[in-house]
Amino acid sequence: MIFNTHCFLVFSWFTAKDTARRLARGVHGIKAIIIVGYAGYITLDAIEWLAQQSIALYTLDLVGDLCLNLIPAIPPHRPFQRRAQYTANSFLIARSIVVEKLNGAVRVKPELTLLYRRILNDISLMNSLEMLRLAEGRAAQLYWNQWNFELAHYKDFPEHWSQYSNRTSPLTGSGRKAVHPVNAMLNYGYTILAGRIERSGR
Repeated sequence: MIFNTHCFLVFSWFTAKDTARRLARGVHGIKAIIIVGYAGYITLDAIEWLAQQSIALYTLDLVGDLCLNLIPAIPPHRPFQRRAQYTANSFLIARSIVVEKLNGAVRVKPELTLLYRRILNDISLMNSLEMLRLAEGRAAQLYWNQWNFELAHYKDFPEHWSQYSNRTSPLTGSGRKAVHPVNAMLNYGYTILAGRIERSGR
């Protein structure tokens, strides 16, 4: 188990007894409990307690994919929010997200400024989600090409783990089902972020 002020992470395949962790009602500061693994159970009493405390429950499989996102129900007393969600222009929202994503990447990697300026200009003229996805994919490839670094590792680790240079997995041609520890950590972080985004839209 890993514990911090925002998240409680449980690995369900542990066989040794873990030290019990008790969360005091109302003062625990936990936003989510994340279960990673393939075995275990949770009682209805525990689910009810999570709902009362507004704690989300995420379960991830062994390759980091989100299996379950259990979000506490909220009373249907936000008609303005529901109406705004229903009438929102999905393309404009997606375009603004991609633009902010590219601007954030430039802040991390200033050397991408000129390359991304061309992509941002193209995005400003786009009018379809498919074109936007292609532009985002091109930008992502340029971004990850900037990351190439050595990793300190234990002597019994595979040799190819000593270098990070590629976001894609040879199993899928994408970042999914990672075979490199850095990509596995990225997949885990992206999965948790996806769960949090889904929760924020409720």
